[in-house]
Amino acid sequence: MIIASRAEIRSVGAWLVAPVLAAVMTSACAGPTPQSAVSPAPTPVPAGCQLSGTPITWGPRQTTPILTDATLVRQEELIGSSAGRKLLDQPFTPTITGVAAPASWLTDLAKSLKTATGQAVHTTSPSPDSQRFGVSSGGDAGQQVHIIIYSGVDRVSAGFTVQCDPLVEGTFVGWSSAVVGGVACQYQPDLAYDAFARLALKYCPDPVTAPPSSAAVDD
Repeated sequence: MIIASRAEIRSVGAWLVAPVLAAVMTSACAGPTPQSAVSPAPTPVPAGCQLSGTPITWGPRQTTPILTDATLVRQEELIGSSAGRKLLDQPFTPTITGVAAPASWLTDLAKSLKTATGQAVHTTSPSPDSQRFGVSSGGDAGQQVHIIIYSGVDRVSAGFTVQCDPLVEGTFVGWSSAVVGGVACQYQPDLAYDAFARLALKYCPDPVTAPPSSAAVDD
């Protein structure tokens, strides 16, 4: 296993150990950014419509793991100064869609959704709970191993209706947890791949197949 890093790396037999920053490696060579689909203009909030004291109803809360950053490195680059090759750089920003709501609504809706579901939801910039992770490198001695270093969030989304006149409808998008990790570009049947690792494997130079899992869950 590799505890990926930039400094204080020490070798322990077939293992490498070191701290890793949550801001996972920055470098040039980012891949092309796909063009966003054109969305209709959001509906304005009616005059006098306030969240305070106004009933809010919620649709199903959906949690979806997504990656926000992915960098391709070779195993030996974790010891050197190379930043690897950036493959994904899409910072996550909590938002409200479908309605031109005041900025204060984001926090207020997050509190309302948490009260309604009893589950955490955040509107700040995502930050991982831990800045350390392990990577089982696999492969034979001397074999070149590519590794994807990634960060991601569990995106939380839910439709809402504010009982103003007329009704105000939109979709809240926040997050519940943030992660940073790494995965070797070799399928290892003895490893349990979580949803983020499976997403990261798609960025490997050669296709890597891992057991399928659900990409989204209704809470």
